[in-house]
Amino acid sequence: MNYTWAVWQNNRLVGYVESSSEWNAIRLAHSKYGSCLYVERCLMGVGPKTKEKECQIGA
Repeated sequence: MNYTWAVWQNNRLVGYVESSSEWNAIRLAHSKYGSCLYVERCLMGVGPKTKEKECQIGA
């Protein structure tokens, strides 16, 4: 099962990667966004007002 991971760089959200493990998410994030990263698993859902996908950090 793949999870969505929020990628943070210099205290800014730079994007997302999908991976089944944190180690693989870090590897994917480094290849896509560079170094000095932090990944955090999040739950992707649909926003109640905008109907767009949004990430709920820490879910």
